[in-house]
Amino acid sequence: MRSLFNHRNSRIVWTLAIILSGIVFLSRPGRAQLQQSGGPGSTVTVTGITNPLPAGTNVIGHVIDDSGSTTAVTGNVTVVQGTGTNLHVDVDTALPAGANVIGHVISDAGAASIGTVRTEPLTSCGTTIVDSGAATVPAATTAITGMGAAATCMDKIYLNNTLGSAATCNVTDVTGPTSYVTSFSIPPNSNMLLLFGGVKFAGGAKWFCPTGTVVGQALGYQ
Repeated sequence: MRSLFNHRNSRIVWTLAIILSGIVFLSRPGRAQLQQSGGPGSTVTVTGITNPLPAGTNVIGHVIDDSGSTTAVTGNVTVVQGTGTNLHVDVDTALPAGANVIGHVISDAGAASIGTVRTEPLTSCGTTIVDSGAATVPAATTAITGMGAAATCMDKIYLNNTLGSAATCNVTDVTGPTSYVTSFSIPPNSNMLLLFGGVKFAGGAKWFCPTGTVVGQALGYQ
């Protein structure tokens, strides 16, 4: 009798436990469930764009659409930039003549020149270069070759004394008594470069070295 009673009590306890577990399970609130399609690390490929990208400054990653084109591009991209904006170009041909300017390189006329720069001093004379050429400076006052009939802005005069003793030289204006170099002494077997920096000889320039042993050359502008 006791065994049957214990067995019945055990079945009742288990039944109550199962009922209580069901009640607890059913009374718990539902949880949201997130499901990812494709699995982690999947790749999505865009096969087409149905609408054109908006123009202007809109940027997606590093893809910018300024021209309104919706053509898919892969690999190298060549950008054609319209006029009226900052333009970056590679110059692989001669610069066109005229007033075209790229940066600070200007080609106005004649052959285009890149890499050669000629500077001219600002003087009250013109920009024509006059070179007397090397010659023995006369012992008497004589107009410098090319500089005896027009105003000359002297740049420099080179003098070389070939005598074994000192020599004196003079440089004056052609039409007036103005003397720019008076009895300038050159040591024996030596030379001097006299820099004038564009000093104007209004009537032209003349020179002389009494010893007749000095080789000179003058350079100026007219």
